[in-house]
Amino acid sequence: MNGFTASIICTALIVAGCASSNLPPIDPMTIDYRQLARDHVRDHFPDASKIRDAQIAPPQVMDAQDGAASASFGKGAPFQPYPEITRGA
Repeated sequence: MNGFTASIICTALIVAGCASSNLPPIDPMTIDYRQLARDHVRDHFPDASKIRDAQIAPPQVMDAQDGAASASFGKGAPFQPYPEITRGA
């Protein structure tokens, strides 16, 4: 069996595995996105006290067309003040 045939077989198995998944869809609203943002800042920015005027919006489902994200993603999102980003949870 040559490499091309092996890659076609692997691709077919991967696609078949993805198509037969019985996992339920994830509801993004069940995730505490505010806590996730705080954790990310705490892990990546050692001095979060310098963050000023932070804002956050609820998660949105991103629709992609032709493999590229829409340029208007996030436009018009209901951002709210997020002062607790600089404090521990």
